[in-house]
Amino acid sequence: MNKPTSTLRALSIATMIACLAPGCDALSVLPGRTFHQRYGWKAEDYFTDPKVIALCKAIEANDLSAMERLIKAVADV
Repeated sequence: MNKPTSTLRALSIATMIACLAPGCDALSVLPGRTFHQRYGWKAEDYFTDPKVIALCKAIEANDLSAMERLIKAVADV
């Protein structure tokens, strides 16, 4: 993986993890829009691994049980 891709991936993951604590809706400026929706972030634009994409979607939905299940299924955290 080249340096820009590696840095972008690390930044994306760090942002998603930071979003976990308060829940994405807590960071939303516009009602009914998540942080990811506001910035047009889609996991598919950054990752190709289906488990990682599913984990990102679980994070967006603030679905803790899905996050735990995917991490146990060896999603690349």
